[in-house]
Amino acid sequence: APSGWTGAGYTNPRAAAPFAILDTVYRAYNLVLTAAPNTSFLALDLFWSPGNRAGGGDCQADRTSIATGVICTTFYLAPVANPGADRPDSGIYILGSANDDSDEFDQHVIAHEWGHYYQQTFSRDDSVGGPHGFSDRLDFRLAFSEGWGNAFSAMVLNDSNYRDSAVVAGQQRSFGFDLESNPGATAASIGWFSENSIQSLLWDFYDDGVDGIDTVALGFTPIHEVMTTELRSGVAFSTIYPFVDALRGRVPAADATIAALTRNQQIGLQRGDAFGIAETNAGGDLRNLPLYKSISLGGAQRVCSTIAPNGTINKVGVYQFLRFDLTTTNNVSVSVQGPPSQAGLRDADPDVIVYRAGKVVGLNDDRGISSAVSITGAAPGTYLIEVYEYSNVDPSAGARGDTCIDVALRAN
Repeated sequence: APSGWTGAGYTNPRAAAPFAILDTVYRAYNLVLTAAPNTSFLALDLFWSPGNRAGGGDCQADRTSIATGVICTTFYLAPVANPGADRPDSGIYILGSANDDSDEFDQHVIAHEWGHYYQQTFSRDDSVGGPHGFSDRLDFRLAFSEGWGNAFSAMVLNDSNYRDSAVVAGQQRSFGFDLESNPGATAASIGWFSENSIQSLLWDFYDDGVDGIDTVALGFTPIHEVMTTELRSGVAFSTIYPFVDALRGRVPAADATIAALTRNQQIGLQRGDAFGIAETNAGGDLRNLPLYKSISLGGAQRVCSTIAPNGTINKVGVYQFLRFDLTTTNNVSVSVQGPPSQAGLRDADPDVIVYRAGKVVGLNDDRGISSAVSITGAAPGTYLIEVYEYSNVDPSAGARGDTCIDVALRAN
């Protein structure tokens, strides 16, 4: 089918676009089948149009915007149980504007988004989403998710050179990077918070090229097994820590090399550790360690939601995490208390979410200087608490900045 390109632009019908998109998706589909031949795939809609263009605000939550073709970027929107009237249909939305950015032939971009579909369908994705870049210190859930997307695209295409094209000032341009080389990395920007570090690690585990200390060539099967078992059902968030720990257990012959590659990315680890207990890289602020603070029934902890030095929305420090274990069934409550009102500074608005194995079991995001959530009949096991200052997450609220929050865990 013709692409519609005449040498001077896309002036003819672009009949090849749907086939090019489907070809990339078919490659991703077949990569999964190499590891699990009997896999059943959930239906996936692919939304491409020559009218799909960048722009707008939160297009992923704006059906009206998407109906006009303003989709912000190429992205995957996961299905949800109760989508609401304004939420667009789930699927992969693909840019197609010839005068802006068209992604139908950008195979890595499409495979990256299919990688998010894979996470949601077969594994788990705890990412908070939002803007991200190679030099950013990201929330470790987002870092893993975006690093996974880039690495998965390289696995699908067996090509570590990620490429994306666009129109800039009327001229067709492209940019790219090699996953082998930690593009744009600095000593301060590599680690558990770096999508750069994650994508390079995952690609090194997969590929058959010998590159310095990278002497492993695991292929996709053990990666798929970890993603669909330990990571999917584990109690820790979906980050690099449970992934690496499970991979070392599944491929003991490569244990030493997997560990060496991980440490080379300034990521601390030890066997049997899905929570990053051995981590010493604080991401610019020692208050970020340990990654999960311990709290017990009847106890309290103070954590600080920060925006310096890393930024707002989804950067390291904005969200803080705690962990508690129950040995018997209990009714429990988690309360969070912000600092007292201060002249010239907006009141704190701490929010709290409680998780068990990736599922939300309690949430309170009401506005106010304090919040609490109760869990009735909480079963024995490990629970995770996420705490944050709302204004540090929502840029429209005007970030309050460093906000220390007192967390208390009680039996009801």
